[in-house]
Amino acid sequence: MRRILGERGMSLIELLVALAVLALLLPGVLAFFTAGSRTVARAGLQTTATALAADALEEQRQILLGRPFTHGPGTRPDTPRPGVTRTVSWEVSQVDAGGRQVSVWALDVVVSYQDERGISRQVALETFVFPR
Repeated sequence: MRRILGERGMSLIELLVALAVLALLLPGVLAFFTAGSRTVARAGLQTTATALAADALEEQRQILLGRPFTHGPGTRPDTPRPGVTRTVSWEVSQVDAGGRQVSVWALDVVVSYQDERGISRQVALETFVFPR
């Protein structure tokens, strides 16, 4: 076919080249979106686990502060959500505070969960609670 002067449009070859380029680039772009969504899901699970650990840490801190300091070590496991286990443990420990030894509670929280691939993950937080 002959083109008339001023006629606009694409030839069949130009269209096939454009489709070939698109077919080559599209899988790479889709891979980025897939990897991005997995990363966002994994980060959401880790953020949730960290929040559950922080909540347990604060809750146990309040419990310990309401007890006499002689209260010994302990462990408190629970399941705040299906598939998530949380273990809170504490013990009396000695820390150096300006050159002198001070007795405090060493408080640990470990939250275990499985990510979207079924891989076991953990978030652990630790702090010291100074008696009043």
